[in-house]
Amino acid sequence: MPPMVRVQLVGADYTTRSCRCKIRNVACLGCGNEIGYHITQPCTECLKACNNGHFWMFLTESVYPMEIKEHEISSDTITWPVLQPEFDLDDLSSLNCRDAVCR
Repeated sequence: MPPMVRVQLVGADYTTRSCRCKIRNVACLGCGNEIGYHITQPCTECLKACNNGHFWMFLTESVYPMEIKEHEISSDTITWPVLQPEFDLDDLSSLNCRDAVCR
């Protein structure tokens, strides 16, 4: 199974007591383990607050980071500041990476 087919949003959106952001869990479809969560709809308060702009959170005990090269022939590592705003997890599958995990 290609890597991006193995990771998917699962379950319904939920909120926490701390804010009104809508959150959905992310799971590995290979083993079934939850590996993090995605903020599907940030609340107004969180958007106004100082934050790093990341909406994908991964559990450190469930995943490990690997560098992804921009192109197979390039040695440039993809980092958050250089990603285009519309760059999404689905776009990573086109990079032909074996392990698509951004840091």
